[in-house]
Amino acid sequence: MAKTVVLVTGDLMAGSQAEGAARAAGVTLRTVGAAKVAEAVESAQPALVVFDLSSPTNLADAVAAIRAASPQTVIAAYGPHVQEKRLEAAQAAGCDLVMTRGQFHRQAAEVFARYAASGEGELPST
Repeated sequence: MAKTVVLVTGDLMAGSQAEGAARAAGVTLRTVGAAKVAEAVESAQPALVVFDLSSPTNLADAVAAIRAASPQTVIAAYGPHVQEKRLEAAQAAGCDLVMTRGQFHRQAAEVFARYAASGEGELPST
């Protein structure tokens, strides 16, 4: 059974790009808005949750809720490289992996594939 990745974004282009990367990596991608992340994590028990920092959400609360519901889930975030404060806030909120938007779109298939091949709770090396 393919592992699931949840992408939290309101950007339809980001979801479309990530879908191709997920297919290439052999994982199931579920794209949701910030309001549906808790429901998606509870129902899918994903291997990885990726937050688009351009989508409005209280990241610290979302990370805490994911950790409580699915402790083995790796949490990643990405955002524009010029928004350093958002990237730093994602790190401070407890995200395991923080990338710029460009890094995410270039490396999504690799990150998805490495995580899907790893054991539960192992962080992909990038």
